[in-house]
Amino acid sequence: MLARSPAAMLDDGAGNLMLRMDEAKQRSELALYSTRIREAAIQRWLKTEEILCILTNFESIGFEVSREPMRNPTHGLLVIFDRRLTKNFKDDHVPWVKKNKKNRVREDHVKLQLQKVNVVYGTYAHGEKDPYFHRRCYRLAGTPNEQFIHLVHYRRDVKSKLAADGERRPTLAAISTPSFLMQSLMAATVKSRPDGVDSPRSLILARATD
Repeated sequence: MLARSPAAMLDDGAGNLMLRMDEAKQRSELALYSTRIREAAIQRWLKTEEILCILTNFESIGFEVSREPMRNPTHGLLVIFDRRLTKNFKDDHVPWVKKNKKNRVREDHVKLQLQKVNVVYGTYAHGEKDPYFHRRCYRLAGTPNEQFIHLVHYRRDVKSKLAADGERRPTLAAISTPSFLMQSLMAATVKSRPDGVDSPRSLILARATD
């Protein structure tokens, strides 16, 4: 085995140092992004890009998969479920508006888009006793048998209450997605496109209104 020169070993050391610095920077950015996402979840509904980022990177961002439904969830709560593990994840003991006097919860079905491409499917439930309290469940676009991960967001919609009271809510700054997470967002969006053609970067950077 040939001995490595001091210069080569020095280059390796510098490369390893740069790699550790990059990893430390990524961990710092992920921690900051995670904190801001959780803060935003209290103040407003998440934007499409933010929802997509959580669904495709929830472990990196610091979300754990919950194995039990949330009982009497609180305002601003974000939870990740795997439907294969917790089929009854919507059994949260909250009185939701029912379907035409039936026992089934009425859920509004929505498709969230980035530049006219469906990337996330959602179902919205509305409080029966508290009309300002809502539950929004999200999963990646595709058939239910393909997408098992669900993001559930509970909020008491202050925006609606302020509008009813004739007040204006404060404007909140947008949250920037870390650059190294953009690849997973682009992959999820390309997969959702019917033609399978790569989407432009502007597709991912587009912001959906909350």
